[in-house]
Amino acid sequence: MEPVSLAISVASLGSVFQTCIAAFNCLTDAMRIGSTALSLEIRFRVEAMRLNLWGKSRGLTNALNGGPRGNDLLEIGEMRRLILDILGRIAQLLEKHVQVTQKYRALADPQASEDVADSSSLSLPKVMAAKAKLDSRIADVSQRTSIGAKIRWALQDKNELTALLAELTALNDGLERLLPEAQARALSQSLAGEILSNAPTLPQISESSFGAHNHQAARIIWLRQQNKTSIAEPSASSAALSLSGISTPVTSNKTIGKNGGEVDGDWVIPVTSFKDFIELRLKDLRVQNGNVLEVPNVRTVQYYIPNGSDQRGQYVLVEWRSQQAESENSCITPKALSERHKHLVRLLHRTSITSTDFRVLRCLGYTHATGRLPDGQQHPVVGFVYQMPSLKGGAAAGIPVTLREILGSAYESQEPIAPDLNDRFALAYNLSLALYQLHCAGWIHRKISSHNILYFKDPDGGTFDVTKPFVGGWQYARPDHHVDANPDQKGPVGISEMAGAGRVSGLGDSAMYIHPDRLEEAKGIPRFRKSYDIYSFGVILMEIAFWEPILVFAAPDDRKKMGSSEQYGTINYSQLSPALIKATENEIGSEMGARYRSVVLTCLKGLDSTKKLDHEMDLEDMNGLEPGIEKEFFWRIVEELRQHTDLME
Repeated sequence: MEPVSLAISVASLGSVFQTCIAAFNCLTDAMRIGSTALSLEIRFRVEAMRLNLWGKSRGLTNALNGGPRGNDLLEIGEMRRLILDILGRIAQLLEKHVQVTQKYRALADPQASEDVADSSSLSLPKVMAAKAKLDSRIADVSQRTSIGAKIRWALQDKNELTALLAELTALNDGLERLLPEAQARALSQSLAGEILSNAPTLPQISESSFGAHNHQAARIIWLRQQNKTSIAEPSASSAALSLSGISTPVTSNKTIGKNGGEVDGDWVIPVTSFKDFIELRLKDLRVQNGNVLEVPNVRTVQYYIPNGSDQRGQYVLVEWRSQQAESENSCITPKALSERHKHLVRLLHRTSITSTDFRVLRCLGYTHATGRLPDGQQHPVVGFVYQMPSLKGGAAAGIPVTLREILGSAYESQEPIAPDLNDRFALAYNLSLALYQLHCAGWIHRKISSHNILYFKDPDGGTFDVTKPFVGGWQYARPDHHVDANPDQKGPVGISEMAGAGRVSGLGDSAMYIHPDRLEEAKGIPRFRKSYDIYSFGVILMEIAFWEPILVFAAPDDRKKMGSSEQYGTINYSQLSPALIKATENEIGSEMGARYRSVVLTCLKGLDSTKKLDHEMDLEDMNGLEPGIEKEFFWRIVEELRQHTDLME
């Protein structure tokens, strides 16, 4: 080993790294207060976040996720030398632009310019000298307020800043290239949550807002901004405001073309477009106090031929829900309800084409129809229409099967077959990544369960990839800022799960996925939020671990009732959550390991970012938003499952 490598310790790398981060903060603070173009300021802040994430992943600062594991990168002397060289150049660049002279210009001294331009590797003494200079500059800026003003004046040179940004971006890229591919990809995935945690309010962004290597994060946050333009459901009071001249925003009536561009359209698919459509047979209604809450999950596969089109027909999946459950207790007009449907399917379409990691089918539009109840009465329904996925070889997908059906078959079988352990870990990871990105994009699903995890079998062999499901059930979803119909009621109108203190008028075992906070009627049912989706995901993780449906944890009599999928109201679900937590603590470790058990418990018990907030006052004051929850979910759930999945391969 070369002497220079021996001299470079992890501590010295950490020291240089901390100085670089402090200088980045100094620079971006000056930009924020000054007149630097906002787009340029955002790019610098994103590069600072990238550097910070890289350092945390290597344990050079407050470690992510409880500390780095297998930090072999820093154990290799040559790697430490390469990292020192890149960090040293970052320090030199920042030192050059932080220094201020009496002429109010950020001019580099000759030696600094010569060092940055030098393509040879930097020695440890040279890097530490640059660090000492930079520390001195930062101290000056923090102690003399007038210096900050001088920096801001110097930062008005856009060409110089653009050149600096390009160099810093290239150096960050160099650091990421030193990482194994899976770890570099994880850092890229984490960026959206990091940005939302550090800069929750951003101007309208484009795909290039965060740089050439961060398009995915930009697309996800762009989706979030589109989510925030949705139409709020008016209550009686907001309807009065509209009459007085204050109206709710209405989204443009556009669709997305094949290449992602918007074209005119209204997203409405006439039911006559479905060849040989047969009236739906509805099993039951879920009713509370005379109001329709919902119907059981109904999915059909239809052959869709666009009216007046030369396009070839195709099989599509349609997910149905009751129209009355949406509007019975609200002041929403039919026109406004139609605009809401259009906005929802438009966002679903945009989500599906943004990334396959969302695991969302491409939404084509929505349709209206009627269903027939067991008593013979007709009931209006709305259906969301999805394009079926393409299978290997271009084969058409068949009728979907749910994860719940797969688990139920295994549970009832005399010779149950569970997927390999590595496939179950991969399934858990892929679902966690999908939920993380969906939350970052502004979605709250509200019906996360194995009933809404879909697979499409190869029609010839009947096989499917258990690790790559699709997330369905979007007919109940809302953007995370959605305004409820009744501002005086904590629970959203028409979807309350309550029918008594801790008792649910449920259908099947769907209520077992509900967060216990939503079962405490005496305290008032809080509006839905992301942490409730995460709890439901924790229940799915339990099902994946045991490869059994969650109803196996219910009492035998209750299990029989839930298995019948009939309406009931005699099961005390408030007692189930402690039972699930106890089973996780005592049994999952032997099935999936201690790390998986920790992940499930975190989902069921709640993330720290939610626990730090006052449960009632703070969350309600913020419309149920939970700042930082996406970032914490990524590092404590997604990344934990990824690392465990990698170990299994």
